[in-house]
Amino acid sequence: MLTAGALSFPTLAAEREFAIVSPAAGSTLRAEATADVSLTYVLRGYSADRLCLDLRRGAPRAGAIYAPAARPYASGCFAPGQPITLQRLPHGDYELDASLRAGPADARLANATRVHFAVAPEASADEAPAFEPSYEWQQVLPQQGVPAGLEVHLSVDGSGDRRARIPDPWRLQLYLGRARGFLRLDVGRRTRVREVEAAAAQAASSHVRHGAAAAVRVCGARLLDGGAALDPEQTAEEAALFSRRGRLEARLEACDGGHVDVEAEDRRAATASSAAEAVPPAAEAAERAAQPVFLLAPPA
Repeated sequence: MLTAGALSFPTLAAEREFAIVSPAAGSTLRAEATADVSLTYVLRGYSADRLCLDLRRGAPRAGAIYAPAARPYASGCFAPGQPITLQRLPHGDYELDASLRAGPADARLANATRVHFAVAPEASADEAPAFEPSYEWQQVLPQQGVPAGLEVHLSVDGSGDRRARIPDPWRLQLYLGRARGFLRLDVGRRTRVREVEAAAAQAASSHVRHGAAAAVRVCGARLLDGGAALDPEQTAEEAALFSRRGRLEARLEACDGGHVDVEAEDRRAATASSAAEAVPPAAEAAERAAQPVFLLAPPA
């Protein structure tokens, strides 16, 4: 184990990984009527024939807390690596389950963490202000929604009173690229940005797929939000890491200077994966990738 301040994390990389990157957990997508949502995921170490999706939907509710959606909405199975779009999703609360399947018996190899998200109307002038989470209990207004991942206290006296706060600690999931996977880290109220950056650098050095990034050693990382670097000495509370968690990026710094080209690494990882796993011929794979597959939503 490598320890950074109050944090500890394993130095060994997981050999297998399957996780949904987008839609981001707890995200709200604004759309006038319907939204098309591109699915992005990380898959490594599994020889799967199919990636199967199950989407459930509940009607949008004012001030809703993300909760399991009410009923099955759409489903489908697709070839790993094929572009997928969740198409024409009307307003509502959604939960998405993804699994890897293989063989004629349709054996389930792995499940990704369930993702909750919402599609909501464009914000209006009379809409209740967004709930700003903190590490202290706060009152939630009747028309306010709260982000996923908060601790929520619901009154049982019939008053409808709701309070919410950020857990201490909470789990950060930070995407480091297809070649390097994710950093998953418990972040406390007083965890400093530099500690998260150190953990990201360590994870990026350990989580290397098929040697795709072996030529680029990582000795550091910077946390970015919208391209702007965060102050490494700020705490998670001061930097509002919880509220920013869906926008955070890690800029990896190479030991020999400069920044790691994550896109180039991802291309090498994809090439190595194709060589190591059973995939269609290159021409067929290229043609398939050029034709996005849509998970068609049923009529509203």
